[in-house]
Amino acid sequence: MARTDLNALSVFAALFTELHVTRAAAKLGVTQSAVSHALRGLRDRFDDQLFERTAKGLRPTKRAIELAPRVIEAVQAAEDVFRLRPGAIARVPRALHVSMSDYGVAVFLRGLSHWLSSEHEGVNLRVSNRPRSEAIAEVEARKLDVAVGVFPAMDHDRLRQTLLLQDPFVTVAWKDNPHVAKGLTLSTFVELPHVLVSLGGGARGTVDESLERRGLRRRVELAVPSFILAPELVVGTDRLLTITSTTLTLRPELGDQLVVFKPPVDLPLMDIVAVTHARSDADTLLQDCCRTLALVGRQAIAQGRSMGRRLRPASKPR
Repeated sequence: MARTDLNALSVFAALFTELHVTRAAAKLGVTQSAVSHALRGLRDRFDDQLFERTAKGLRPTKRAIELAPRVIEAVQAAEDVFRLRPGAIARVPRALHVSMSDYGVAVFLRGLSHWLSSEHEGVNLRVSNRPRSEAIAEVEARKLDVAVGVFPAMDHDRLRQTLLLQDPFVTVAWKDNPHVAKGLTLSTFVELPHVLVSLGGGARGTVDESLERRGLRRRVELAVPSFILAPELVVGTDRLLTITSTTLTLRPELGDQLVVFKPPVDLPLMDIVAVTHARSDADTLLQDCCRTLALVGRQAIAQGRSMGRRLRPASKPR
């Protein structure tokens, strides 16, 4: 293959990644006219427009989307070759950057790391815990590959959301809490102090929104940023904790110290999603990563169903 063809593939990869001629040129260190010239050659070679102009920038055609995985993989492989030190024989490893809370780490990390070691041995994993807004901003800026957590629906074409699991809520109390010995009524639920998992430090969550629709309020005595720590904070106290069933299965050593109830308020399932950039659609590693996370999520939910065997229904008010 001619050198000009290889250069043209690099232009294709940059255009598909940036969807903008100026940014693609800056990324490659060439002029805009050079990018435009290469694009004309690619259009002739593949007999397709490949990238169409829109008000928001370029939009890849169906043919470009089909070509992108192989082109990007080939360009990345070529770049890896030139990064090799004299005498080196291994590829320069790629890093996969993922943000998730301690809940995400406990639920997903083991399965994700096993998948990488067996299917992508040369990929290094970097896990951090970013605040929600910061994680989204870093995915948009492509500083993060994947953000795992609870995120609002996103109505724009820059980001993608992959549903990983839908986790039901349960309410837990210390087994010797005298206030729930005969069950958990709504009035008791409101009267007792609560523990709230709040990554941002706030004292209001999904439960409070549901109570407010009924004209009720609860007292959040303790707000903590850790899903894993929260269950032990009700032991030996009158506190209640409403948390997802999967989270509770992560603390099996507390099983004989806690009693588990169906919450006396209507709560939606907690949707855990993986957020990626739309320009990662052709990145086979990230697409495989999201599929693996979803598989691990299904396995976690299956384990969480075991909670139903000891779930006590909320008591009817007398």
